[in-house]
Amino acid sequence: MRIESRAALGAFQDHCEECGIGFELVRLYRLTEAKMGQYNVSEKQFEALLMALELGYFEIPRDATLGDLANELGISKRAASERLRRGQTNLLHNSLVVGSPSGIGLE
Repeated sequence: MRIESRAALGAFQDHCEECGIGFELVRLYRLTEAKMGQYNVSEKQFEALLMALELGYFEIPRDATLGDLANELGISKRAASERLRRGQTNLLHNSLVVGSPSGIGLE
């Protein structure tokens, strides 16, 4: 649901309570900001995922290797791999799974 302001959200919550309608706020984020918070992706995970996308790491066949990505980020291949996996897990879990948001490896 999209609500324009916190005041409008408060009014909506009050209305629900007055009408005996259950109300639970699961996520709150601004549409004008990057959606990292919406998907519980850390800044480093976001950077790695975006860089991988830009380099063509997710293309078939790949245009970049894990080593290329690690070099661009200035980290080891293992660190790049772990950062990508954590970021992908957060994106998938928080976009495909219904329920409470979760996050792994958030710094």
